Amino acid sequence: MSEPDIRHYRAFVTVIDAGSFTAAATALHVTQPALSRMVAGLERLLGQQLIDRLGQPVRPTSAGAALLPHARRVLEVTAEAVSALDAQPSRLRVGFTWGGAGALTSDIVRVFEHSHPQMRVALRRFDAADAGVLDGRSHLALVRRRPRSARLDSAVLFEEPRLAAFPADHSRATDDHVCLADIAEDPLIVNTLSGTTSAALWPKPYAQRRIIEVNNTEEWLQYIALARGIGVTALSTGRFYTHPDVRYVPVVDAPPVPALAVWPTKGKHPAVVDFLAAADEVIDHNAVGAVHAEEKAVGTAGFEPADRSPSRSDPVQPVHAP
Repeated sequence: MSEPDIRHYRAFVTVIDAGSFTAAATALHVTQPALSRMVAGLERLLGQQLIDRLGQPVRPTSAGAALLPHARRVLEVTAEAVSALDAQPSRLRVGFTWGGAGALTSDIVRVFEHSHPQMRVALRRFDAADAGVLDGRSHLALVRRRPRSARLDSAVLFEEPRLAAFPADHSRATDDHVCLADIAEDPLIVNTLSGTTSAALWPKPYAQRRIIEVNNTEEWLQYIALARGIGVTALSTGRFYTHPDVRYVPVVDAPPVPALAVWPTKGKHPAVVDFLAAADEVIDHNAVGAVHAEEKAVGTAGFEPADRSPSRSDPVQPVHAP
């Protein structure tokens, strides 16, 4: 018989603490159906109904009330075990969602490790907005959407322009560029867990368009290749996620997509500050190189290069999440 894992206990405890599945799903940065399946899975494994779903706020059943303190202890012990690893200063755990810091991710890690030869960065990919920071699996994360948690601080590293992703046979797939109004009525493929685009990117008259939700960038790409709809994403997605049946076209009037670093408000790893300094160094160097390359291209060929490096105007400053 299978046994519950920490995800089951975290889902159960969060629903009880939040008072509803909707609020708990927001807190955990997952979809409500996914959270409901996780709690139902725990109930199935234990053979007991744990939550009374009829009232508001939801409450634990008698079996749920008996389990609750033990579930909390499971989460506490897990957090203590992860914290114990912090006593080993030789490793900085950096989580990332799709794209991370784009093409600069590896350079940032190299610069950090060069200035801290006693340390190594352990990278891990997550399909969650906080990339493992909230539960301690990551000391720091590189993400594309600021998590809504008062337990996290964040800083914008740089911003990238947006691209529209079309099926190869779409009428706009061969355009040099598009505007948001040009792609306001197509079904929209949305990565709900770690993506950066929703129907809110368009004016209200288009808010009722058909939305197709997926869980990660790989699913997003496949749905577009199948011509189920279109997507809008950051420039680096077009570099790292290619498909023979998908075409990327610049969206000239869409707001840029930020690349962010996030870390715990409390208990921040001491190396986080130095990692952000390494990011600053790499991004500033990259921006200077891009300016020189652009000046050379414009001066000699009379055109402006379309493929620009990420833009950056201000040094990294922490932003306290609401």
